Amino acid sequence: MAWVSDDGRHESYLLPEFLDGCLGGTSSSGGVWATVDAHGAAIPYSDWQRRDRGEIVGWVLRCDERAGADGQLALEPAQTVELGRWRRAPSPAAHDPGGGWVYAVDDDAVFVDELPDVAAVIEAIVDVHIEKTASRARVRAAAAASRAASEALGEAVRSARLAGWSWTAIGSDVGITRQSARERWRHLDAAPSVGDEPS
Repeated sequence: MAWVSDDGRHESYLLPEFLDGCLGGTSSSGGVWATVDAHGAAIPYSDWQRRDRGEIVGWVLRCDERAGADGQLALEPAQTVELGRWRRAPSPAAHDPGGGWVYAVDDDAVFVDELPDVAAVIEAIVDVHIEKTASRARVRAAAAASRAASEALGEAVRSARLAGWSWTAIGSDVGITRQSARERWRHLDAAPSVGDEPS
């Protein structure tokens, strides 16, 4: 099962983990294929290792984050981040997905993300991750808009000065004093001193 954000920039999924740190990706009737090494790198297809489901010691929740420009998403993830880990619980009594323990018999060990309580915990983690990432994206967008607005305001001030407007008038339009306006945009001033402005 995978959890994909509405904008397609985040795809989260749960992978089984083996004792040596390798992660499984694809299952078959005979077991699970280890497709990610203990360092997080993809194992080449020709080197995938078939593992028994009984070798699963835990699970890792990962998220592929895709970048994009102009509404187009990158095909390959810009980065993959780890969102959480669970250990395999030794008994049903120790099953506590919120506490990091999941119990599963061997036949179900690959599909623990389909258990309602496990899925609920994963969905909560993914939602927090997406909101956290989105909030940073909003900061970056607002900063870019602020830079653009500042540049546009600077150009408007220069144009107003060339048209003969005083620092008093410009300051009033911006909501600051004449002196503050002059100090802020003096470097843009190509106009001669006008009206109430000292040279």
